[in-house]
Amino acid sequence: MRQMFSIFLLFMPIFLWGQVYLKTQQASFKVAENTKVKVPGHLKNESDQVLHNDGNMTIEGDLIFSGENTNYSGEGILVFQGISNQKISSETSLSIASLQLNNKALLVLETNLSILRTLDLNHSGKIALENYHLNITPQAQIINYDKNSYVATNGTGTLTQEVSSSEVIFPIGNGNYNPVRMQNQGEIDNFSIRIEDGEFEAYNLANTTVKPILNRTWHIHEGQQGGSDVTLSLQWNESQEAAVFNRSESRVIFLNEGTWETDSLFSEAQAINLGNWVQHHSGLEAFNNTAFLVEGEVRTTENTLLIFPNPTSELVTLVWEEYKEGEILESYLYNGQGKVFWSLKGSLEEINQQLNYTLSSSARGIYLLRIKNGLRDFTNKIILIK
Repeated sequence: MRQMFSIFLLFMPIFLWGQVYLKTQQASFKVAENTKVKVPGHLKNESDQVLHNDGNMTIEGDLIFSGENTNYSGEGILVFQGISNQKISSETSLSIASLQLNNKALLVLETNLSILRTLDLNHSGKIALENYHLNITPQAQIINYDKNSYVATNGTGTLTQEVSSSEVIFPIGNGNYNPVRMQNQGEIDNFSIRIEDGEFEAYNLANTTVKPILNRTWHIHEGQQGGSDVTLSLQWNESQEAAVFNRSESRVIFLNEGTWETDSLFSEAQAINLGNWVQHHSGLEAFNNTAFLVEGEVRTTENTLLIFPNPTSELVTLVWEEYKEGEILESYLYNGQGKVFWSLKGSLEEINQQLNYTLSSSARGIYLLRIKNGLRDFTNKIILIK
C-alpha cells in the first residue's frame, strides 16, 4: 500500500488529457526504484520539467518533450508498448539509460538519441531513424535483434557504435535486414552506418564495364579519419541479388574519390542461414561517408559441372552429365589473382588429365577452372590443400 500511495502522490500534480494523455507542465514526474508505471497513452513533458525514471515506465503512446531543454534522467527502463507506430520527439537531443521495445510496429525517432546502458529490441519491432541519429555509447549494448527486429535506417540517420578488436554487430536494415559486422585492429573509433535500399547510382556512372551488384548500398563514416584496420562483413538476402549475380564469385567494393576500388579477389560468399549470405573485406583504413557495394561476376547458366573432391590435396574428377563423348571443349585454368595458367581445347577427359597434372605440381591455394562449349559456360572454384 505504501508504494501505491507514493505513486498516487506523484500523479497528483499531473493533468490527465482525456484518458490517453499525461502532461507534466508545472511539476516533475519521478518513478522510484522497483516501481512500475504504465501510461496508457501519450506522455508530454512541457516547460522543461524533470522526468526522472529509476523504475520501469511503460508508455503506450508517444513520448514528447516540448520544452527548450530535455530533462529526462534516471537508471530505469523505458518501455514502448503500443499496437501502432509510436514516436520519441524532443527539441534537443535525448539520452536514455535503458530502452526496451515491445511494439510490433515502429518506434520512430524525431530527435537524436543516445543509449547509455541497453537497447533491447526484444524481438519485437523496429526503431526507424528517419533523419535522426542513434548513438550507442561505449558502455551500452544492443540486444535481442533479429531479421524482424532491427534499426531501420529509412532516411539519412545513422546507427553509431564504438568498434575495437572485438566484433561489433550493427543490426540495421531498411526494407529488409542487412546487418554489418566490424572488427578494428587499428585505433578505436566510432563508426556510423546506414543502409540504402537500391543500387548506388554512382556505380553505373563510374564504370564502363558494369558487373551485377546487390540491390543495397551501405554508407559508413568514422569519427576520426584514418588509423583504422577494419575487417568489414556485409550481409544480404538472396532476394536482393540481381538475376545474373553470381554469389560464388563476389566481393566488396567501395567508392574512393569517384573510383570504385577493392583489394579483394572474387570469392564465394559465406552462407549464414537459409537464403542469407555474407561477404568480407579486410584492411580498410579510412571511412569518410564511404559507400560500399557487393559486386559479383555474371552468372550465365546453371552450373552442372561437378568437381570432386573439392577441396582436394592433389587429384580431382570432372563430371558433366550433359557431356557428349568426343565433344571438343574450351578450357582455361586461372590462379587466385586471375592469371591464366593454361588454356586447352580437348575432350573432358583430356582437360581432366591436364588439370590433375597441374594440381599435382602446384602450390596450395584457390584456382578457377572455366570450361565452355557453344551452349554452356562454367566457371568452378578449386581449393587445393597440401
